[in-house]
Amino acid sequence: MKKSRRQSYEQITTCEAESLQEAFSYLNQKLFDGNLPDAFIRYETKANSDGFYTPNGFSGRAAKFGKDAITLNSSRFDGRTDKQILGNLYHQMRHHWQYHFGKKPNRHYHDEEWSQGPTEIGLQPSSTGEKGGKITGQRMSQYIVPGGQFDQVCDELIATGWKLNLQSSHQPGATRVKKNKPDFMCPQCSEKFWGKASSRWICWNDGFLALPVGGDWSKKVRFELIKWSDEKPDTAEAQSYETTKPKRGRPKGSKNKRKPGRPKGSKNKPKLAVQSYEQSAT
Repeated sequence: MKKSRRQSYEQITTCEAESLQEAFSYLNQKLFDGNLPDAFIRYETKANSDGFYTPNGFSGRAAKFGKDAITLNSSRFDGRTDKQILGNLYHQMRHHWQYHFGKKPNRHYHDEEWSQGPTEIGLQPSSTGEKGGKITGQRMSQYIVPGGQFDQVCDELIATGWKLNLQSSHQPGATRVKKNKPDFMCPQCSEKFWGKASSRWICWNDGFLALPVGGDWSKKVRFELIKWSDEKPDTAEAQSYETTKPKRGRPKGSKNKRKPGRPKGSKNKPKLAVQSYEQSAT
């Protein structure tokens, strides 16, 4: 394989692109017999992902063609070896192989056909990235089996001087302003309350207004608490009300006549409606 590896980082785009293309071509030749079609390899930062594969992710602007895309999350490169990153690259290349030569699974799912390839070459699929993890699932990682075929192929590539040159740099986010929400405390029983500085908390134990912790406690304010109960009162006034409480219904002596209608529970239709229909029919 012809190599045109650049030693200068002045043209970093060309330098990194050549390293990615060289790695793809080498793994394609050694592990896929050179059968994989070309793909566009790029870096991108995406939370909780080592990379992803996008079939027909790009199309030509002038000529009519489509190119699959393999994306590696460069923010996950920190603390990982080039060999581990090559494992992520193979992970997406296996998706690439399955899309063109295997059975297309559901989006981003790793089925048994996908997991068979890395298992055979010593790149063990694992849902946890460690021993004992599941070998199929929606979110999958992998670990390198020492001495396996994948381990040896990576050693051969790295021995030629191949390496990756970039990783995402840490970008500090905006400084978060901590909002002061002082604690409050009952000056009598010391029960704590938490909220805004403008909050007014009344302690339900003894009725005192809660005051800010560490504030001025010279002025205590106490409120009278009224406790409601569902139990019936025993007072004579309440008992007399229960006996004299008016009953629901028509007031006694009312001249309003009850409207005729069907008896309650009757299934017969009202006779008035039938008579009016017969009269109108004649």
